Amino acid sequence: MSKIITNNFSDCGATVPFTTYLAKDFKHNGKMLSKSRVYRTLTSECVGREAVELSKTGQFISLKMTKPMNAVSVRYSIPDEGHNTTISNVPAFETTLTLYVGKDKYVLPMNTAHSHLYGDFSWSKDREKLGEHKFFDEVSLKLDKTYPEGTKLVLKKEADNSSPYYAINLIDIEVVPEALKPSDGAINAKDYGLVNDGKTCNYEAFLNAYKDAVKSEKRELFIPEGEYYASKIVEINDDNVTISGSGIWQSVLKGEICFRVTGKNVQFRNFKMDGNMTVRRDVLDQGAIETQRGAEKLIMKNLWIVHHKVGAWVNYASHTLMEGCRCRDLYADGINLHWGVKNSVIRNNSFRATGDDGIAMWSEGEENDGNLIEFNTVEAPWLANCIAMYGGKNATIRNNYVCDTVYAGAGIDISSGFKPTPFGGTIVVENNVLVRCGSKRESSDLGAIWFKTVKDYDNRAKVILKNNTVLDSTYQGIFIEGGGLLDGLKVIENNFDGMETHFVDCVDDAKNKVVFENNTVKNFKHMKFNNPLGMGLTKEDLK
Repeated sequence: MSKIITNNFSDCGATVPFTTYLAKDFKHNGKMLSKSRVYRTLTSECVGREAVELSKTGQFISLKMTKPMNAVSVRYSIPDEGHNTTISNVPAFETTLTLYVGKDKYVLPMNTAHSHLYGDFSWSKDREKLGEHKFFDEVSLKLDKTYPEGTKLVLKKEADNSSPYYAINLIDIEVVPEALKPSDGAINAKDYGLVNDGKTCNYEAFLNAYKDAVKSEKRELFIPEGEYYASKIVEINDDNVTISGSGIWQSVLKGEICFRVTGKNVQFRNFKMDGNMTVRRDVLDQGAIETQRGAEKLIMKNLWIVHHKVGAWVNYASHTLMEGCRCRDLYADGINLHWGVKNSVIRNNSFRATGDDGIAMWSEGEENDGNLIEFNTVEAPWLANCIAMYGGKNATIRNNYVCDTVYAGAGIDISSGFKPTPFGGTIVVENNVLVRCGSKRESSDLGAIWFKTVKDYDNRAKVILKNNTVLDSTYQGIFIEGGGLLDGLKVIENNFDGMETHFVDCVDDAKNKVVFENNTVKNFKHMKFNNPLGMGLTKEDLK
């Protein structure tokens, strides 16, 4: 097992079964693209803000692998032009890139169906609209055998690789575990006529298998190895039900299939959900997994969710656990704890390229209470924040690694936006690492850590910001804004190193009571404290 991060913050971020190589790790004869943090530029959406471009036949990227591997994932961008196919009902450009592992040759299929959006929120695939963004997607391939440490891996643009260019941001390698077998007493969906071609709709077969699983003593439905397309929502209204697979590389549900849960003690384990979303449609589409009133004790373990609107949208379901999951290339949140979610844990997950907050807690209408966000890695959300809390009380956000926010977001955001229930109790944000965080929002600069207050939505909680490491912030270290009250913030024993503007920036007419103790602050470009309206921070606060 390895950490996603490469900065040696060993106590932060998710522990994962894959090893990541960023563009800076590549040997190549292509072109290293210039770093950028400007919204709608390609490298602004890169983890590490770098990519290598292969645009000429014969150009390559090579790595000497530091661990064994039998599977690879490549984060890539190709141009949205010369559409030669239709995927998920949208015109797309489809091509390949050649992969060599040792002496063996493989072909990586690539397309633009799930990348390249245009226009304003909530985006479009219409190329006539201005403002192109979401440039990247990922392709994953299980190889024919396991290669030892030290094997050379090469990505090469050859004569039959037809894209004008390939921009490669990162490469993940891993060893895929042996496929899991169904547990004794589980209902195997294979016995209900599933068609393993990734195209034939298996909804009825899947539903019939589920109905029999609910009647069985084990109450478990097993998804066998294969790719199974299904097109509808599966309603999980029953209690004590488990949906399991043979592994995230082996059992794949493709298409519009989603799970809507109102039952208690429902579990999802060990499979992949590859949706066919190409745009964000908030009214029409739900999350890959979504709960409604009645759900309790939802468990999600070892899932891989890609190309859906949301990974998991959790309404009401207290005592939820999400652990060991990876979410990639979504069109909204990775996970959102929404409407009265209590005593829930989001732990040891990997979120990359979400289209809204990577992890959110939103107390809309009903209060969230007592939730824990720990040991997660959130990379390059192409909208909004890595981790956000909107209202609620008694939350802990700790030991997470977050990086490379792109637009309208911070690494960590504590916000009264979206009309939440009041903040209350104690909110602890500690021992997190934030790298290259902060972004633009229209004309505003947002800090790596962002406190937003809104008139009539005061934050009267005891907020403790302690022992966090904030590196290379795009703008401020801490940004405080709004017309509400931030009453009890303590900033204690944090390390801020590298801010393009201020350590702390307080704007608008926010009314704040902030205590600073024993923080290390260096390499800021402007004033340490900016308080232009004479409101908010006082001399006493700044001692």
